[in-house]
Amino acid sequence: MKAKLLVLFIILLSIAACSNDVSYDTLVNIEEVEIEDCSDKAQMIIEELGWESIKECTDEEYIVDGVELHYVNVESGVGMDCPSGCIYENKNVLFVGSNYEEFNEIKHLDGHFGSSVNDMCKPDLFGYEKNLVNNGEYYIWELNFDYQENEYCSIEGVAIYDSFTNTYDFSGISYEIFIPLDCDSELLRDYLCGNGCQTEEEEFDRCYEYMASVEEDVSYCEIIEDENYKKDCYVQLIYATEDESLCQEMINFEVLHACDSVFSEESHDMKYSYRYYKECLESGGEWDFDAESFIYLCVCPEGYDSEGFECVLD
Repeated sequence: MKAKLLVLFIILLSIAACSNDVSYDTLVNIEEVEIEDCSDKAQMIIEELGWESIKECTDEEYIVDGVELHYVNVESGVGMDCPSGCIYENKNVLFVGSNYEEFNEIKHLDGHFGSSVNDMCKPDLFGYEKNLVNNGEYYIWELNFDYQENEYCSIEGVAIYDSFTNTYDFSGISYEIFIPLDCDSELLRDYLCGNGCQTEEEEFDRCYEYMASVEEDVSYCEIIEDENYKKDCYVQLIYATEDESLCQEMINFEVLHACDSVFSEESHDMKYSYRYYKECLESGGEWDFDAESFIYLCVCPEGYDSEGFECVLD
């Protein structure tokens, strides 16, 4: 009975939170911060923004080469993406003396690590100490990872986050993966599958897909039995290696856009599929980007007309 009531409460909570009359913040009693309780620098930012409903205000002080810095974060408004974890409108600035400029907060690190580390050694699972340092031109974040380990890996070293270019440098990080990178390892298969694999065949297929992405080895894709895993495996390899010889596999799977990056560095949205590209070249045309129309076109030789993406005689 308690379980049914809990489910009913969650449903009602979700419906009410999506209505225009009440916010999730109100339902779960997320208290606002009194503006006068914020630091003087945070209040300055709040006043300039004209915000009245404040959810959080923080002011972190750093001393770098004798210079006093303040990293200020202010959050306001109604929470978004609730109840999984409310996200508010926010402003992050760095004060150097009385002057300040926008300064990005450190984002989740996992998506910026290399593939094997990202899967087996997620840095967001480990604690780090953040500091501001001067790179000679401006201030950047320095993330210090003391030696830490879990059952899967260890991590140690210093990473850099450049707020202005929004780039990470993990060259100062060292790590060791404890799980053997071998699909015969039951521990590796369990880790990669979680509760998502129903059979041993699925466990091996998912493991082969992972190994292909780590070692960039097409042989792992070839032995995958499940067609979906096999398709995903080839897609990962194409993006990782830009190996055009794999693109025919994607045509067989009718994944037409998987090979765009092989023959162009332009944005995905500006390109047609690899199949059109091949049809153009095989019919004697040239694949060329038209800056005026912002798309790729098949340019045919003299005496030929373009029909779709093929060149045919007049």
